[in-house]
Parts: sequence; structure tokens; C-alpha cells
Amino acid sequence: MFTHLGRNQANICGITRAGEIRCPPEAPVDPKLQTGNTGIPVGGPFRAVSGGRVFRCGLEHSGEIKCSGGNAMHIPVPPDGTFVEIASGSNFLCGLTAKGSVICSTAD
Repeated sequence: MFTHLGRNQANICGITRAGEIRCPPEAPVDPKLQTGNTGIPVGGPFRAVSGGRVFRCGLEHSGEIKCSGGNAMHIPVPPDGTFVEIASGSNFLCGLTAKGSVICSTAD
């Protein structure tokens, strides 16, 4: 059972009731840019997941963002702070703070 669904450009991942990120192996991230296993962010438990062209990020219950990816040149560094929501695009990641501010980072 899943409690949250998130997507990147190639697939959809979900958060289980235990706070684990699960993604279908048959839908990898863009193979033209991938230089390794996109993988699942280390940490957790997670409450949300989002991804871009070659990365996935998870929002932990603590509010911290953890990311992983197959090509270090295209993985955004998670913004500093604690967040209540995350969203991403091809090469960027944004977090929404509890006070309503949006903080973003890019891979480029």
C-alpha cells in the first residue's frame, strides 16, 4: 500500500506506509544521461518523493531532503532547511517551507 505518489520524467515512485520509496524497475530514468543506477535516496522514513531527468529525491518526515541519481552532473544539491513539500523538474528541485517560502536548487 502506498501513501504518496511522485513522478519524474520517466516513471512514478511511491511512498509505502513504512516510509520507504518504491519505484518500478522497468521504467528507468533517461538512459541517455544515466551513468549508473538512479537508485533510491538513502534515509527515511519518507513522506514524499519527486524526481527529474536523472535523479530522485525524497522528503523525510524530519523535513530534510535526500537525493540520489545516476549522473552527478545532473543531480541538484538539496536546498538547506526543513520542508513540508517538494517538487522538481528536469534539473531542479524546490522545497516549500512551513512558513510558505519556496527554496530551489539546480544541477546546472
